[in-house]
Amino acid sequence: MRELKIDFADTRRLPRSVTLALLAVSLALAATAVDAYRDARAALDYWHDEVAQRQAASSRAARTPAPARGVDKAAAAELAQAHEIAAQLALPWDPLFRAVEAATPADIALLGVEPNAQKRNLRLVGEGKDIHAVLGYVRQLEAQPLLRDVYLLDHGTSDADPQRPARFVIEAAWGSGS
Repeated sequence: MRELKIDFADTRRLPRSVTLALLAVSLALAATAVDAYRDARAALDYWHDEVAQRQAASSRAARTPAPARGVDKAAAAELAQAHEIAAQLALPWDPLFRAVEAATPADIALLGVEPNAQKRNLRLVGEGKDIHAVLGYVRQLEAQPLLRDVYLLDHGTSDADPQRPARFVIEAAWGSGS
């Protein structure tokens, strides 16, 4: 039988010119990536500033005084509705929904989320595995910094479902958080 020679350490090297060419290509690609990152960062900063300016403008529009006496009632009602919509759009919806999502465990199913922008409160309708899961959910909602005055308004069991889940209605106010 012939002897096999296995060399796990390959000692062959690329020619120096190939190595330098690969280095140059790598440096060019890295410079291109850094330039693309700077462009993307500048665009992101621009859009952040644009959103902040529009939110400030919508909050200023929400604080504008009532129309003068010469304006007809239909136009005044339309203007009031536009101010209400602008005020609702300026509210922090994303942090509010993230707080609810963070507090919702796997054994709770939310069937309805009803925010009221004027009263700054939130009504949650859902089902839990049992009443203990629902009470735990109320405690988790109370622990969210954005939510306060969390109350279990109504609860009961669903007799139509064989698993008899606990149905609930929870109301909470929201503020700026701490």
